[in-house]
Amino acid sequence: MKRTIIIVIAAIGVAALSASAQLRQVGSFRLIGNLPVPVGFTNAYKFQVDLPDVPHTNGGGTGKLLIACPEGTSVSITPDHHLAFLTVGAIPVQVDVHLSGHGGTGRFAASPLSTAWRDQYYLDLLAANHIVVEINWLGGGWFQAQLGVASGMAALYGRPATAFTWIYDNIATPYGVPMDLIGISGGSCQIAGALAFFERVADVTKKAVLISSMPFDEERRGVLGTDTLLPDYTGSELSMLDKSIGAKVGTGPAALHDPAWGDFWDLQSVTATGNTFLYPSTQIVMIEGARDSKEIVSRANHYQSVLVGAGQPVIREDIIGMHHEITPEGGARVEAHVLAQ
Repeated sequence: MKRTIIIVIAAIGVAALSASAQLRQVGSFRLIGNLPVPVGFTNAYKFQVDLPDVPHTNGGGTGKLLIACPEGTSVSITPDHHLAFLTVGAIPVQVDVHLSGHGGTGRFAASPLSTAWRDQYYLDLLAANHIVVEINWLGGGWFQAQLGVASGMAALYGRPATAFTWIYDNIATPYGVPMDLIGISGGSCQIAGALAFFERVADVTKKAVLISSMPFDEERRGVLGTDTLLPDYTGSELSMLDKSIGAKVGTGPAALHDPAWGDFWDLQSVTATGNTFLYPSTQIVMIEGARDSKEIVSRANHYQSVLVGAGQPVIREDIIGMHHEITPEGGARVEAHVLAQ
């Protein structure tokens, strides 16, 4: 039975190879209803992202949209599930969208080392009249594909890409203000993948702040290794890749290190087959831990080199003493970049 699943996925995966290098369009985003509101936010909504040719019968593509409004601004959901903003006083000056690590199911900067900084950082943004947004994906995360359907990461980056463009159109545009994207670890991959495979994301993003960036890039290297490097993905990363192709965890080609899938992993990797790495209207900022793992640091270095090779300026800061999780020192630099005009 395990072998049958792998064969079915491989057959679908071959068909995906020819399409993954083409320019991809964002899908549709719809609000479903209200959710309990976490402390520090004013509103919480459940949403659904639908992508062309990406089914989601097992819950993929759903998430929570958390919104914190500055003083004088409020938001509500209308009977037809649109957002209605009301501002009395100063108009908000920016929308800041935050994404957490790995599958994006948890809160942004949720480690014990980071939460106190995050909570004060959000208060500082609100005091500066920013609208603060978090995206928390439900189910298996933003990369969860339907069982037996090899959607692949390149297509699934369309979920965050769709969310970004919807937030810009429905929150930033009514006020005529810019939008920043801020992602840590796997959240940085959501941003980089959306920028590389979905060109409209660059059009709506003023600044992309990538923290401890690009752990899920160079997928072939992670699964199969290279002539000089051993595979460096652990069970967690391998299960993530198998989820992205609809395989059962532990039985898919990533977990089995199946060399027949090497070309497929290349085609899902941002730096290998992204459509564009030059974003004239978007500033790219990388905040990296000087003590992060060598695997993460090398992927951050590689991503930066691809951007610079394409002519994209990059601002990079390596934070002394910071490992993978963001520290108060690293957080201070994130805040400085988000608040800078």
